[in-house]
Amino acid sequence: MGQRTDRGGGAGRAGGGVRRVIGVLPALLLSGGVVYDGFTPPPFTGVPFFVAAPLIAAPLFTAPATLLTGVFAVLA
Repeated sequence: MGQRTDRGGGAGRAGGGVRRVIGVLPALLLSGGVVYDGFTPPPFTGVPFFVAAPLIAAPLFTAPATLLTGVFAVLA
């Protein structure tokens, strides 16, 4: 009594899709920043995308994966 047997977040199939999107969000931010940086005039930069990618990765991924995201953000 009072114990939940559903460990998937209670969202069923939709929860799996959300988790997939969240899992690739840092990569989407990095690639979006590169595209934004390449197609906008020089005063507009993709830096906010590059800053957000490691911040999003930190609570979701392991420390090495977060570090790798940060390295890619600096190199982009």
